[in-house]
Amino acid sequence: MKLHCHRTSLLNLLVIPRKGKQISTILSGVINCTSKLSLSPDVTLALSPPGSIAIPSFHPCVRLSRWAPSPGTVSFVPPDGVFTLLDYETPDINNIDIALRIEAKLEDTAEFEIRLTPGGKKLDDLIVIIPLNSTITGTTNTRPSRGDFSTTSKSLTWTIPNDKASAGVLGAGRPGYVLKGQFTGDEDIILPSDVVVRFTCEGWLASGVTVGGLRVTGTGVADGVGTGRGGVYKGVKGITNVEVTVRL
Repeated sequence: MKLHCHRTSLLNLLVIPRKGKQISTILSGVINCTSKLSLSPDVTLALSPPGSIAIPSFHPCVRLSRWAPSPGTVSFVPPDGVFTLLDYETPDINNIDIALRIEAKLEDTAEFEIRLTPGGKKLDDLIVIIPLNSTITGTTNTRPSRGDFSTTSKSLTWTIPNDKASAGVLGAGRPGYVLKGQFTGDEDIILPSDVVVRFTCEGWLASGVTVGGLRVTGTGVADGVGTGRGGVYKGVKGITNVEVTVRL
């Protein structure tokens, strides 16, 4: 028997690069569960700090009578299988440290430079997208220091792989990754206005919501990790999906 709770934060930032200022932050979260429990399981999940959870939306299995007097306490009888236990928004948070420094330059000559400097967390699925318009026909002298890039009529995409698929910190010990080039196009070319950077970071939750306890009863076995006699295995994971839009 097992119960897994997977916490996911969704972070969207709008940044002015010259000032490095985050002018817009949208942060939300979701907790998905996988339940394979027998008999009549009863679960209590303790989340903290309660102030990090705003406008919560619960699965019908959640006892709202427990949440109202004690925000952060999620009491529920889980259905069998996969379900969304809770989704929520997070109150306004300014200047979130995303562990990735993003520098973007675009000259009047249509030359551009994108520099990414990781800052201590393992990043996965790192990708840079520059939306293009119909006056841009392509790029020239495009040079990524790492990874691959491709250009279509709608975007330039730069994909940076992890140094190691299973371990290590992306970019550890190096000043970062750089993509340089120059846009080509019509005489009255309209240069791009945004750069979009996306990545995931496992083990880090931007919302700051933590699990203080996970209790399972009513399964006919002792609460806790199984010891070979049918115990309940409980697991809690966290990941943040980040999208940063940088104005050029």
